[in-house]
Amino acid sequence: MHRPRLPPLSALRAFEAAARLASFKAAAEELLVTPTAISHQIKQLEAYMSLRVLDRTPRAVTLTPRGKALYEATAAGFGEIERVVTRLLAETAPTTVTLTSTIAFLSHWLVPRMDALRQTIPNIDLRLHASNKVEELRSGGIETAIRYGRGPFAGTASMQLCSDAMTPVCAPSLGLSQLGDLRRVTLIHIDGRSRPAPKPDWNRWCEQAGITDLDTSAGPRFPDSMLERDAFRRNRKGDSFFCANQIHHSGR
Repeated sequence: MHRPRLPPLSALRAFEAAARLASFKAAAEELLVTPTAISHQIKQLEAYMSLRVLDRTPRAVTLTPRGKALYEATAAGFGEIERVVTRLLAETAPTTVTLTSTIAFLSHWLVPRMDALRQTIPNIDLRLHASNKVEELRSGGIETAIRYGRGPFAGTASMQLCSDAMTPVCAPSLGLSQLGDLRRVTLIHIDGRSRPAPKPDWNRWCEQAGITDLDTSAGPRFPDSMLERDAFRRNRKGDSFFCANQIHHSGR
């Protein structure tokens, strides 16, 4: 069965815009063409259909009775096409996800792995939010979080990403070979650390290691682990005398 041919789609698009906006000039601005081009498309449509669809006067553009029927059909058709195209583009567009975590975790662990993460999940547009406080999770805002804690957390779906191990680290040039050697080095401290609890400081490590005669009060103090790590890295290449107590993340 032969299917009737449609008028040129460009002519139908120009007609729909002119009829909806009641103006050749406004239709031309919307379609990024000239008013003359809109007029030409309307004449082409009317010639193709052998009927008049628009009445033009110097002040207005109005639909003829037959033009009104054609406008209702074209408006519905183009509207449905626009809805489907919008849905299809949304399905293929990356999903935006905002992740909040501590400044230290983002800078030390996640940011160095961003390239690998993008390759693994290319359809996720990940936005990072750095905060050391607990943030409210909600759709359209901050959706996910990485925080210290044992869980489960009320009102959220959670899973354990990794476990922590606390251990002293130092430059090889210090030549430390036994626990007693810690008495001759300078210890680095983090005063701003509040997680995990109890804090993984030198006092806690000495208690677990069974050391009772190490002065843990001396040494430079930093408000967060980022400054502490920076100080440690800057001194480890020379005659470093810093010994830091750091947390290491071990994956499961």
